[in-house]
Amino acid sequence: MGVVNYLIAGNSDFLKQEALEKIKARLFSKGLHKNNIERFYAEENTLYQALDAARTPPLFSSDRLVIFHDADLTQGAPAEEILRYLKTPQETSTLILVTPDEKISSSLLESLKGLCQVMVLDIPYENQLESWIVQRVNAAGKKIETQGAKLLKELIGSDLRTLIVEIEKLVLFTGERLLITAGDIEQLATDSIHYSGFVLGDAFAAKNLSGALTVFLRLLDERKSVPEVVGLISWQLQRLFQAKQILHQGGSWDEISRGLRISSPFLLRKLQQQLAKWSVSELKEATRTLLLVDTSAKKGEWPPQLALEDWMVSRLL
Repeated sequence: MGVVNYLIAGNSDFLKQEALEKIKARLFSKGLHKNNIERFYAEENTLYQALDAARTPPLFSSDRLVIFHDADLTQGAPAEEILRYLKTPQETSTLILVTPDEKISSSLLESLKGLCQVMVLDIPYENQLESWIVQRVNAAGKKIETQGAKLLKELIGSDLRTLIVEIEKLVLFTGERLLITAGDIEQLATDSIHYSGFVLGDAFAAKNLSGALTVFLRLLDERKSVPEVVGLISWQLQRLFQAKQILHQGGSWDEISRGLRISSPFLLRKLQQQLAKWSVSELKEATRTLLLVDTSAKKGEWPPQLALEDWMVSRLL
């Protein structure tokens, strides 16, 4: 089987870089030597220089890798030269062209599909994100339930780098089990310091002392300090108080979402459920006593962990 050349196009720099690293890893596993990798950049080099390098026999190994970044294939001459090269490529060289969408014509893209492996890696639109998550999970050899894909989208949003990291964590977390569920996502989400505030809020709203202590001790195991946890609880109490104020002034949940910068419908529902179980006076009192606990601990009057645990017991029993 002959050498495979590549075109990596699209508007997602992260996905293009990821694809490039995967191709390099495969070639290294087949014996590619690092001295046989040449990179060219459109702002410094011409396409013809990259093609000349691709036509040059390799040293130290049987293969050469030539990468041309930001290739502009909208002009006639470079496009024709690429087609000419790919029709009779150098069998000892792998050529990778990396380009944004706007620098390649649709007609050339179609022509290249028969001559090299074409990868178009665009950032998915909002309405495509759940399907993208499903495809990414499938590529990892797993399946994800519909509600799980929706929840992951709500928690992470369109940050592809973070989504990929979370999917990788879920693949490891579920082990040999094929299906990733919404429950798996919720369980792993508690590892996030951001989401932990909502989990603690759930525990306080439900008067669940055991649940609150479990999250607290886990955060300590993850080397979060007691002041950090105090700040996290205080932050959640403040969000609840702000939401109460907005509703009292006749505001809507859309205004709460904007004012508190919470875009996830899942987290907004959690906030709404917690809000129903707190009065304004209870929020004020909890915030006041938490401040006293924090001040006492900082003055050395009370061991910090014991002080916060005692505060939780007094609030939840």
